[in-house]
Amino acid sequence: MAELIGESGAWGEIRKGLLRVGLKVGSPADIAPLLERLKAELEPSIGRKTAEAAAAVGELERQISALLAEPGFFCAIVNWFLIAKRRLAVRRVNADKDRYIVSLRDNVARLEYLQNSPELAGARAELAVVEQLKRLPEGYIVLNDVRLRASRFHRYNGVPLQSAQIDHLVISPAGIFVIETKVWSREFVASGQYHDPFDQVGRAGYLCYDTVKPFGKVQVRGIIAAAGHLPEKPDEARVAVRRIEELNGYITYFKDKALGPELMAELREYLGHMVGGSIMAGVSPVMDVLFVRQRERDKTGVFMRNLFLLASGALLLIAYVIKGERMVMGYFDFGPVFYLLFLVGGVLFAFGAMATQTARVVKRRVTNKVAAKTGLNVRGYKLRSRWNLIESLIALVTALIQLITSKVRVKVVESEAAGGAPSPMPAQPMKSRAVLIPTEPPPLSKEERDRKYMPPAMREALEAQEKAFTDAHPVCPHCNKPLVLRVYGKGPDAGKRFWGCHNYPVCRHTAPFE
Repeated sequence: MAELIGESGAWGEIRKGLLRVGLKVGSPADIAPLLERLKAELEPSIGRKTAEAAAAVGELERQISALLAEPGFFCAIVNWFLIAKRRLAVRRVNADKDRYIVSLRDNVARLEYLQNSPELAGARAELAVVEQLKRLPEGYIVLNDVRLRASRFHRYNGVPLQSAQIDHLVISPAGIFVIETKVWSREFVASGQYHDPFDQVGRAGYLCYDTVKPFGKVQVRGIIAAAGHLPEKPDEARVAVRRIEELNGYITYFKDKALGPELMAELREYLGHMVGGSIMAGVSPVMDVLFVRQRERDKTGVFMRNLFLLASGALLLIAYVIKGERMVMGYFDFGPVFYLLFLVGGVLFAFGAMATQTARVVKRRVTNKVAAKTGLNVRGYKLRSRWNLIESLIALVTALIQLITSKVRVKVVESEAAGGAPSPMPAQPMKSRAVLIPTEPPPLSKEERDRKYMPPAMREALEAQEKAFTDAHPVCPHCNKPLVLRVYGKGPDAGKRFWGCHNYPVCRHTAPFE
């Protein structure tokens, strides 16, 4: 059985999004029973909360009536503040009741949408791929939700490339396999509203090849695990398309032993930092501020060894040249010099080898000591030679905040797993990581994300309003946004009206007004 690191990125986002609103699920199969339970408990929970709020409001109203009935001018002044405090408490009780009811109904609407959503379909497909890859032979390493980020921009087919998200990455003796899972319907493929999956896998494979380049020439192959329909494959695309049940047979088909066990272990440790759900996922951003990843190489030891080897070789060469010259000008004997140079050369050679090995051992012990005391795995890192102080401080604070919040969430999950029941929380839209990944479609804006997870009735009313507005206005042919009337402020057409794109200045399309 292969070694698994990390979890499915799509399912992890869904699980964490539900956990933020107080809903805990272990697998996609838990969503349907949870939805049925929430539907059954919806009206009784609303009734209990309404009764509790009514009782609290009644008690506060009784206190307000008693304070109003007290006679006296000074009592009226003092009681005015007490009455204002209780009226504020009444508003808070009613607002808390409304938030609670809205959160329950929104949780039901969220699960109803999620049950038949493309996000859950993609998560189920990724989990099926993980289960399939788990059956690979022992020695194979499977990393899920790998997030690569280069230290600089690269050019791939004329487009800048710096980061990529990979669904699954397999380290095998034959090389590395970059796997992207796609579960698309025939209608979605026909619409053309998608990023080219073959280009996406090609870009991710190129960035993965560039990332592991310090380890030597490592073969990187791209695979699309198709659980649905795909567009026609371009002729120049070097990407294999396989069904989920065919993945293991394709990966094990390559029998060449290009990677040894030691190199595979180094790649596992190196790429393990880039797994989204790994233990080091929160630590790596902190270290990336002041450090940069590289393959661990003891350059000082290599330089010393080469220096001593060069010196010993030169001395031995001189000794070989002069070994036949016994006397020079009749008064100098080179015999002892030959033996002296030969002895010094051998000593320098042995000393160079010992110094190199000693430097490696000392560095490994220091690294292990730092890792044991701080909990940070500093192997494979080196200090950045240049950085901007202000930008580094901002990035360091941001990374520390992310690390602290991630640890708090882990503690919440552990406490709930120990038996604690999650309390109802206000409904919030499911948020995705705000990471711009050029190999993926751009992330949803806040408006699009809120619309995506709002109740269906509210979404239909909003779409009806937008349709009425779009019917009355032309549509931009470039970005499909409505055009709005604008007026030229200067130039020969100053004062004249024209149609301009609502998405200006991103889109600068204009049309004459008629």
